[in-house]
Amino acid sequence: MIRRRRPPTAAPLEPAEPTMAAIRRAEEAAAARLAAETADRADVDAARRQAGEILAAASRRADERAAERRQAVRAALDEQAGRERAACAARAGRLRDAAQDRREAAVRLAVALVLTGEAATCSSR
Repeated sequence: MIRRRRPPTAAPLEPAEPTMAAIRRAEEAAAARLAAETADRADVDAARRQAGEILAAASRRADERAAERRQAVRAALDEQAGRERAACAARAGRLRDAAQDRREAAVRLAVALVLTGEAATCSSR
C-alpha cells in the first residue's frame, strides 16, 4: 500500500499589510536621511560659494586700498621731492649770486689797485 504523505502544515501566514507598512517606513526614513544629507551638502556648497565670494570681495577691496595707498605715498614723495628741488634751486641761486657779488667785488678791487698803482706791489710774481 502506498501511503500518501500529507503535506506539512504550514504556519499561519502573517498579514502582508504590517510588513509592507514597515518596509515603506524604512524606505521613507532612508529617503529622508538621503534628502537631509543632500540638503546638508547643498548648504555646505552654498556656504563655500558664499565664503569664496566674500573672500574675493575682500581681496578686491584690499587691492584697491593698496593701490590708493601707493598713489598717496607717491604723491607725498613727489611733493617732498618738489620742495627739496625748489629749496636746492634757491640755495644754488643764492650761491651763484654770492659768487657773482664776490667776483664783482674782486674786479672792483683789482681795478682800484691798478688805478692806484698798488697792483705792482701786490703781485705774487
